[in-house]
Parts: sequence; C-alpha cells; structure tokens
Amino acid sequence: MSTYKGLIKEFESKNKDIKVKLVAPADGGTVLKTRLTKNDIPDVLAMGGDFNFVDVTKADVLADLSDRPYAKRALPAYTKMLKQYYSGNKMLGMPLAANVSGVMYNKDLFKRAGINKTPETWDEFIQDMKQLQSKGIQPLAFPFKDSWTAMGIWNQIAGNELPASFIGKRKDNKTSFQKTHKESAEKFAQLLPFGQKDIVGLSYNDSNKLFAQGKVAMLINGNFVIPELVKNNKDINVSMFKLPVSSDAAKNKVTSGVDVLLAKSKQTKNNAACDKLISFLTDKENEKKYIDEQFALPTVKGVEQSNARLAGVVADAQAATSLTTQTTCTLQDLIWQACCNNSP
Repeated sequence: MSTYKGLIKEFESKNKDIKVKLVAPADGGTVLKTRLTKNDIPDVLAMGGDFNFVDVTKADVLADLSDRPYAKRALPAYTKMLKQYYSGNKMLGMPLAANVSGVMYNKDLFKRAGINKTPETWDEFIQDMKQLQSKGIQPLAFPFKDSWTAMGIWNQIAGNELPASFIGKRKDNKTSFQKTHKESAEKFAQLLPFGQKDIVGLSYNDSNKLFAQGKVAMLINGNFVIPELVKNNKDINVSMFKLPVSSDAAKNKVTSGVDVLLAKSKQTKNNAACDKLISFLTDKENEKKYIDEQFALPTVKGVEQSNARLAGVVADAQAATSLTTQTTCTLQDLIWQACCNNSP
C-alpha cells in the first residue's frame, strides 16, 4: 500500500487541482460489485486481470482507452490477455503491472542440502525435494487454508501441459477437465508429500513467516510473495525459478498475467483528471518505481525488471514467445477514485 500512497502523493504535488481518494477495502471485489448494483462506479479502478475485471466489463461501465496517448505504452502481450476476456477490440484496461508464477526458494537452505543449481525438469525438482528431506529440511509449505493459493501451483502445471485450444473446446462442450487434466492432477498430488501434513491448516501469511524464518525451503506461488517475505526478514536470501513441469527443459514456460490494470468509468465527470492519473502511473519512471517496490514485471514498453531475486523467471516472462496466458488471482482489489478539487 505504501507504493500507491507514495505515487499518489507525488501525483498530487504535480497536479494541485486534483485530489485522489484511495479506497482499499479488505474485499475489494465484493465492494465493487455492490457499487455496481448502485450505479456508483469509481472514476478510476485498479484491479487484477481476473474474474472481477470480467464482471465489470460485462456491466458495460468502462471507457475505451484505445485512443488515449498512454495506451500506446502498453506491451501488446498483456493488452491481448485482457482483450480475451470480452468481445470487441476496445481497450478497457491499461496494464500497470504483471505477475509471474514460479518457485520462491531459500538459497541458503539449498546450499545446506548440497543443491548447487535450480532444477530444470520435473524429475530434477522431485529429486531436489527428496534431497532436502534427507537433510532434515522441509521442502514445501502449502498455505491451502487460503484456498486461492492452490491456484498458484495448478496454473503452472496445467498451463504448461494443456494446449491453447482447451478453453475454446471446453466452452463448446467438446472436451472436459476429466479427459484432459489427469496428468496435471497427478503431478499436483506428487507434490503433497513434500509439504506439511495438514495442508489446509496453514494460511498464506503463516507460510510466508515460516519461509522467512528459514523453516521451509520453497513456496510455489507468484512474485508478489517476495515483498511479504522481505517484510518478515529483510535479509532473507530468496530467489525464484520457474516450476519445471515438463521432463523436457525446453518445454517449460513461466505463467504470467496482468496483476494490476487501470480502468476508467464511462460515467466519470472528471475525465481529464482520470487520464492524467492513469498517464502518470504508467509513465516509465513511475512504472519502474512500482515494479521495483513490488517485485513485479513491467507492462510498459522500455521498462525492465532487473532485480536478482527474479532473475530465474524474468527472461522467460519478458519474452513474448514464452508467455502462457493465465487468469490470475487478484493481488489486491483496489479501487481508485480521482476527484477534481480546487484545493490540494
């Protein structure tokens, strides 16, 4: 949240006639849907490229940003992802940041177990976990008390194994999950013996604390976990590698999705202020601030993520040919409201 507050403060200092009210409820998606029913849409929305965004696009309350100058800044791969969620070629969301899924690992624990390089195939991954166990180190923590965390694993496995045609065929009732997902489900099950016994007894926050304390070697989720780990232990020696789902290293890809997008209400009376805010947040300098503080991936042309903790996934994620489109869980359901005001 401090990242957003800092950017807002800087924006307001440069735009004295605009005040930005940041609304960040605990369950932003639910709050937003309630506001939709009341026809009370925030001027600017910041949200994940997920089911909440799909619901908002169906309500036909978002403005087309295609002709805005800042729209040209967006990386095509991420705008394409968003456009898959609705019909037509409108740009209903301006990508602000992307996530990338993978495996966060404690480099010190790997070294203690005698593991000198990250695994590149599924078999190597399983063998490394057995090696960690043999040294008395718990390989994984499963924070399934918060059920959404299971998606971080499932998306990576299924996303690498299933053909791109699956979604279309499933919508046309020409295939089923039962017919196509058996191998993915079996691989998911293979991981369970390497975590704690009570896989639904550990929360997301608790698993982050265990990792930060050096009590578990790996977490399988998205890059957004890293700020939480650093918050718990600023000296944590953590890095990230892509989950090697295939036995053929060349076939393994990272999964990436739009983590935060900016959208504008059709009904806003503060159109110019909204465009100024979106433009400010998505210029190169501020995009760089955001992704550096949040360990996120850029969605704006000419911006790069160079943090060493993400080195194991960034190259693949930023190469368009390596992207596996993913419907992601929202990191934070945030609602921005830009309001014109004559006083700062």
